[in-house]
Amino acid sequence: MEERGEQVETLAKLVWTGSGTVQKWSGRTQSSSVLAEAMAGLDDCLGSLLLAVGKIRAGEFAARALRVGHAVTGRYARLKRAVNSVDFDDMIRLAAALLGEPGMPGYVGWKLDNRFDHILVDEAQDTNDLQWQIVRQLVSDYFTPDTHTMKAPDPDARVRTLFVVGDLKQAIYGFQGTDPRIFASERTRIAPFAPEALIPVPLDLSFRSGPAVLEVVNAYLDNGGWRKLGLGDAPGHHIPHRADAGGEVVLWPLLKLDNNEAEGDGGEGDDASGDASSEDADRLMAAKLAERIAGWLQPEGPDRLWLPARGRFTLPGDILVLLRRRSALMGALVAALHEAGVAVAGADRLLLNEPYAVLDLVALVRFATQPEDDLNLASILVSPFIGWTHEEVRSIAQPRAASLWEALGTSRLERDQAARQWLTDVLMLADREGPAVFLDTILSGPLDGRRKLLDRLGAEANDPIDELLQQAHRFELHNPPALAGFLAWIETEGLEVKRDAESGLDVVRLMTVHGSKGLQAPVVILADTGQQLRGADKSYLPVRLE
Repeated sequence: MEERGEQVETLAKLVWTGSGTVQKWSGRTQSSSVLAEAMAGLDDCLGSLLLAVGKIRAGEFAARALRVGHAVTGRYARLKRAVNSVDFDDMIRLAAALLGEPGMPGYVGWKLDNRFDHILVDEAQDTNDLQWQIVRQLVSDYFTPDTHTMKAPDPDARVRTLFVVGDLKQAIYGFQGTDPRIFASERTRIAPFAPEALIPVPLDLSFRSGPAVLEVVNAYLDNGGWRKLGLGDAPGHHIPHRADAGGEVVLWPLLKLDNNEAEGDGGEGDDASGDASSEDADRLMAAKLAERIAGWLQPEGPDRLWLPARGRFTLPGDILVLLRRRSALMGALVAALHEAGVAVAGADRLLLNEPYAVLDLVALVRFATQPEDDLNLASILVSPFIGWTHEEVRSIAQPRAASLWEALGTSRLERDQAARQWLTDVLMLADREGPAVFLDTILSGPLDGRRKLLDRLGAEANDPIDELLQQAHRFELHNPPALAGFLAWIETEGLEVKRDAESGLDVVRLMTVHGSKGLQAPVVILADTGQQLRGADKSYLPVRLE
């Protein structure tokens, strides 16, 4: 099939020009005329042929992905059975099974039915179809003629209610397999059984947002934004409960990056499309935003920001920067704010298995416990601690009769001896210190580890380095100070660090929009709200605020 698909694509190149029009064949010869007619005939069917080729290729790729998926899920199921464990999806499925098949209430459902009369479904837009099946089984007797559905004429009769709370607009995120249509269909399904007792309550009164924010939301929805959210109809206007609350929404212009602002001199290595890289956009956005925040906080500065509701100027703790997801921009912002002299808490959630500085330090811990791990030692030799090139590592690693560590010890080259001495100092340190002092001495002592890491990785490496040190101290509070134990712990339990967003410290906070739910701040910055299509490959280049 692949060969035939390539033949169709080759034929399309012969028939069509680069702009998609039919090739023109000039000349008065009979053969030219016949060829032109043939080309015109092919033009009609080439589009459908190419579409068919694309569908077949997509189907073949999907089939391979499906086979991999079946293998992974099968292996996962066997592992769960081996350790007698269930995950969250299993609990939902088993709970639904306990209540019996749809339309056939079981013993468990009957027992539960005698114990409660009121059911609350919260965050209903995030309730998937299987979870709704549980709700359907629980309320199966609520909506029958002999139970006086949800409204009993007799004051002494049993009153049973189903209270559902949800915001359809939030269902677009597809949380755990949810779908906006499921949310709407459940109401449609229940409506015929309780036409008089079904009381819809609009969620148009906002107790959180002030008038300034809601004016922007209403304006967006009025201009067709509800269609982009996947809503079937335009929602009503949102009304602020705190109608007199102050506030202001400032829309900064988008920052579009070109090659002149990117690193490099615009030579042959630059992107031919004229678009700058996402990394350059993150770096420039972080620098401009840090400059703006520093100006707001500068004592006696011309841009110092006044907070009327607080009756004072802005402090670092008043500022909350929100991003759509944890990305490279978050690390760049932390580094830029540090460089601008702004107190910053760092990312709200840090994965310690991602930053290169942490990986290099963990590699040293692993080396201290197992010096003859050749792959790990090779990664240390090319790390900022030693600074070798891959060619230099290859020169000593191939060929060799013993381990890489022994090869370093027998080499006469000054470069190899210097590396061996630095690593010997690391091993001597590991013999007498626990993980916290071991890492701190490497970073701050004569081994000069922190400076080496920052010289190559930049100031943004400070934050994950400090967090790893905190994790080492945390480990020693509850465990023996052994490097092997710390290595096993950091690789299994200490990878994700969630910081307290309400610690009370006077520092700028960086969080994701999802992670900030329930929090508030006088000044909130949405730092990465724009994207634009980049080139024919349809990848996305972030565009930022000026």
